[in-house]
Amino acid sequence: MDILHRFALIIHWFSFIVGIIAFSALFITAFTEAQQPILIILFAPVILFACNGLGWLFRFVISGKIHFLPWKK
Repeated sequence: MDILHRFALIIHWFSFIVGIIAFSALFITAFTEAQQPILIILFAPVILFACNGLGWLFRFVISGKIHFLPWKK
């Protein structure tokens, strides 16, 4: 695996982890201090898939055909 493909994999993993953290933070906020928790709960998966999707898109452009989840080959 050359350096460019490794860099793309790192970006994919990083965006996946950022999405998980954002999803978790929104979920915790929805149950602790939000005035409209339903909107936040519905918005949290959108953030998760958007972050992972951007990382996947970057890796797809650099590496070619790959799986949406970073740990799949």
